[in-house]
Amino acid sequence: MSSSSFPVMRNFQTTTALTESELYSALAATPYFKNKSISEIKSSVLAIRESNQDALIHHKRIMIKDQFIPSLLLIFSESAYFESDEDWFDLLNIYHYYKSDLEGLIEDAPLIELMFYLFEERCEGAMSYLEGTCMPQLVNLSYDLGRAPTLDELQDFLDETLPLRPIQEDFETDLY
Repeated sequence: MSSSSFPVMRNFQTTTALTESELYSALAATPYFKNKSISEIKSSVLAIRESNQDALIHHKRIMIKDQFIPSLLLIFSESAYFESDEDWFDLLNIYHYYKSDLEGLIEDAPLIELMFYLFEERCEGAMSYLEGTCMPQLVNLSYDLGRAPTLDELQDFLDETLPLRPIQEDFETDLY
């Protein structure tokens, strides 16, 4: 798949500037949240923010604001693979683990976009494959390049190094 056919991430500056009510309204239009009331969405977002704090503590990270959360929510709630709020906890742990591992090589917006590509297209929703196989490849490529790869560079690299997610295989890791 070329990057031109992959959904482009919403403008990160715009999504981080959303008011809470704009965020809830935008989330209500996504597949994950579409059957939830605004109060249920608020509860989910609060739980996700609390999970983010837990993940920060677990991965010994300090973050002044959780500005990436609206973008992460809006992007990943488009996924057909997300089924429960537990998935958000897993995703936040993966995000923080690899954000630390990347040591500033990739900013929040491109990391979220690349993670979403990996999750949807390469991992077919398998969180353990994202965590244990695809994200380490993203880290390796980023260090090789000394910067965030473009989506095309990541696709080419993965085409050479990784098959698509094997069916019926369980990938266990101990990130959290």
